[in-house]
Amino acid sequence: SNVYPSQEYAKKIPKNFNNVMVYKPKSEADSKMIIDFIRHNEPAIIDLGTAEPSSAQRILDFVAGAVYALSGTVHRVTGNIFLLSPSGVEVTVPYEVNDD
Repeated sequence: SNVYPSQEYAKKIPKNFNNVMVYKPKSEADSKMIIDFIRHNEPAIIDLGTAEPSSAQRILDFVAGAVYALSGTVHRVTGNIFLLSPSGVEVTVPYEVNDD
């Protein structure tokens, strides 16, 4: 089967169970697993602190575009850590980190 392990795992999660994936992607190829979780309405936290800066930017651009296309939201938690929320998952953020 050409199904990624993340898709197989996501299919086994009951619809009434919420799981949050915490992931440290190192390359753009790792983005697919993250997006698979969002597609299955599972929030994800990504830590881009260990990725090369140019790869981290491409990963963030790719997953943020996918999350936007799926009507979800992206919130910076701190530094290079982001919360990706699918559509229908409410996130209350009294403040967001602005690392300008």
